[in-house]
Amino acid sequence: MVPGKKSRVVDLGCGCGVIGFGLILSNPEKEILVTGLDRCPGMISHSRKNAERLKLGHRFSALELSVEQVNSSTFQAESYDLAVINPPYSSPGSGRPPRDTSRLNALFCSRAELREFIRAASFLVKNRGRVGMVFGTERLEELLTEMSNHSLSVKKILPVYGTKSRPARIVLMEAQKNAEAGLKISPPLILYHHSGVLTRQALKFCPFLKCNPNRKRNRVKHLHLSSHRQYPDRVLHGMPGNPCRYQRP
Repeated sequence: MVPGKKSRVVDLGCGCGVIGFGLILSNPEKEILVTGLDRCPGMISHSRKNAERLKLGHRFSALELSVEQVNSSTFQAESYDLAVINPPYSSPGSGRPPRDTSRLNALFCSRAELREFIRAASFLVKNRGRVGMVFGTERLEELLTEMSNHSLSVKKILPVYGTKSRPARIVLMEAQKNAEAGLKISPPLILYHHSGVLTRQALKFCPFLKCNPNRKRNRVKHLHLSSHRQYPDRVLHGMPGNPCRYQRP
């Protein structure tokens, strides 16, 4: 999903800010302003520090708010061009819950919580504005229903496969507010060869992955993401167990 030349973006459940920073750094010629929302105070602190490290404080702001708090008293309706959402995929009770509350919130999302993410996105984006989302395939029917119930027409779905021999576990979705029906299913994105090395297709789709060419390397503590040359090597903290590094190519 490519933002317009001048775009206001809201990241619902922004965590340490990776998606917002990626949008800004991938489009240096565009005027992109990102507002990140997260209910976790620790994540908000991380995202603000990361914005300072990347010298993006003038283009990225973070607010400690849950999606349930998004309403006419906290935001002006239809004030953003684009909303991005990367919520938890798992249903409560579908796995062993961690003891840590922050990890619990990062892994599990009820139907009611999913509905609040979609409601907030629909409230915030302009008429014909767009919503980009990552979600698990097992709950795709729930997501499509909630999108439709909140005036969001799903326009594109990109299935993402770990390897070509295994079923897709996540999808990337683009929806548009108050748009006519017209869904397109994109060709699949294959992330890895069976050897565990990233495919050329994955690297073309997301150049930030090129410092992680091997699946085993992706499991180490430092996740290296390459950005543009004008930004120095800076470590971003806030990913569970993984400081995130935006690095020169």
